Amino acid sequence: MPSANKDRQVNMEEVIPHLPMNNDTNGMKGIAVTQIQNLDTQLKMETSTLGALMNGSKDVVNEVDVKQSPKLLTLVIIQKEGKVLLGMKKRGFGAGYYNGFGGKVEPGETIDEAAMRELQEECGVVPVSMEKRGILIFHFDDNPQPWEVHVYHVGDYSGEPYETEEMAPYWFTFADIPYEKMWQDDPLWYPEFLRGGYFRGEFCFHNTHTLVSHTLQVDLPKLEE
Repeated sequence: MPSANKDRQVNMEEVIPHLPMNNDTNGMKGIAVTQIQNLDTQLKMETSTLGALMNGSKDVVNEVDVKQSPKLLTLVIIQKEGKVLLGMKKRGFGAGYYNGFGGKVEPGETIDEAAMRELQEECGVVPVSMEKRGILIFHFDDNPQPWEVHVYHVGDYSGEPYETEEMAPYWFTFADIPYEKMWQDDPLWYPEFLRGGYFRGEFCFHNTHTLVSHTLQVDLPKLEE
């Protein structure tokens, strides 16, 4: 881009003859030359500053750390008569793991509504009683958007669980929960869930599946709906 100052060179010989003259002609010319030189220097400085700002603005834009809003998801675990109902994920993210039932919150629905919808879609039952027990934040180094997962307990429901395209449901006693085939964070907070506690946690994963750090708060007061 051409310099904004390139075509603004000052021809002092053209300017000076038109200045009003008095007996101190040389003094007037000296003052005029100084003023014009100062003006020319100022223009160069302003042009240089403008160019630096323009170039620098690109770096600023490139270096902005845009923090994304978390992706909202739900997770519903049915607990009844000393057992929990988990589903083997058959496809998509987390395929091959046992997990609760849930998914993302769609536009226009509340988190509670999303939890009920996902439970019905993935195993065919409708919750009769449902309570939020935990909120978990997940960070993946291969995904810039964090996940905020709202964990629900269902103690009663209508209908009978059945296999869907997404999940295959299985009942487990507490002692037989297959943690070795579940996400690595699950053994950390499931005990709190099963005993009826409220909790919040934050988990950081490397390459999606390897848990590298976490924080977990337990014995919390009842979570706000």
